Amino acid sequence: EKKGSLTRHEFKCWATHAMGCRPHKYEVAGLLDEEGRISYEAASAFLADRTRDVGEAATDKAIFDAMDVDARGSLTLDSVRRVFEEVSPGISPEVVEEAFRELDVGRSGIISYQHFLWLSHVARGEPS
Repeated sequence: EKKGSLTRHEFKCWATHAMGCRPHKYEVAGLLDEEGRISYEAASAFLADRTRDVGEAATDKAIFDAMDVDARGSLTLDSVRRVFEEVSPGISPEVVEEAFRELDVGRSGIISYQHFLWLSHVARGEPS
């Protein structure tokens, strides 16, 4: 037994219990040291990153769902305008429209969930 590290199996069991799902084998392989073990520090950092990612994704999804008032799976100018009228009536419809058009880079009239996620990552300064 080596103190301060976990075997691949121990890590997978621990991570599965902590996250509720198994880590991908490539994620595990990237954490292994030359002896095939994972340090407690690397395991803790992995879990902290995964927990943060899950929390941000849940927040992003909640915001998107709140703005997708028609439950279409995409945002339209009309749905965004309705949300801002209710939540921030002080923001003029012209400002909302201008912002939407700026974000609708494909000029399709919709912002998909994938595009919304990309925008939220860019806004947080994360690599896209």
